[in-house]
Amino acid sequence: MSNALVELHCHILPGIDDGAKDLDMSMSLIRKELQDGAAGIVFTPHFHYERISVEQFTARRKAAFLQVSAACKAEGLRLAGKMGAEVFYSTALPSLDLRQLAFAGSNYILIEFPTTMHPPGIDETLYAIRAQGYTPILAHVERILCDRGPDAALQLVCDGCLAQINATG
Repeated sequence: MSNALVELHCHILPGIDDGAKDLDMSMSLIRKELQDGAAGIVFTPHFHYERISVEQFTARRKAAFLQVSAACKAEGLRLAGKMGAEVFYSTALPSLDLRQLAFAGSNYILIEFPTTMHPPGIDETLYAIRAQGYTPILAHVERILCDRGPDAALQLVCDGCLAQINATG
């Protein structure tokens, strides 16, 4: 069994969201990931249904991914990189092509919730996503659903979701 780490939630692709601003910053972050023992990264830039179409998002993500992949190859960095997304919650999510937003070739989809309010339809939306065969991963579970109480996230996990927490350090 391998002890290699895989980063499943990061904002390293250049110029897409509030993460790396350019390729130099991306490569600096990737070198740090490798130093810290990561053997792979699922790149998860923010996707907001209300701001950009799935098609526009995936085209931008692919271009940034190819740029990073070429730079890693040029530097001789051995890194297994895959594409994903940190999908901002919307009740419209079940109507989207989630295959393009899930972790590359898998049925896992990282979903971020607002931190300042309790959005409508969480249970129904997550149920509809699971009914399509996807497993929602609740991003930043330590800071979501705070107005519903600590048992809310636990109930979603019991219903079939996974939870992601931020590591400090």
